[in-house]
Amino acid sequence: MVSLTQSLMKWLWDNHRDILPLIQFGHVELFTEEMESEYIE
Repeated sequence: MVSLTQSLMKWLWDNHRDILPLIQFGHVELFTEEMESEYIE
C-alpha cells in the first residue's frame, strides 16, 4: 500500500505529474515497483 507522504507527493509531482491525481484518488496500482525503487534512491 502506498502512503502519500509530502516527499512522495513532491517526487511524483516532479517525475510523474500525469498520474499524481489518479494516485491521490486511490489508483495505487499505477505506482509500480520500478517507481518505488526510483523514489527510494
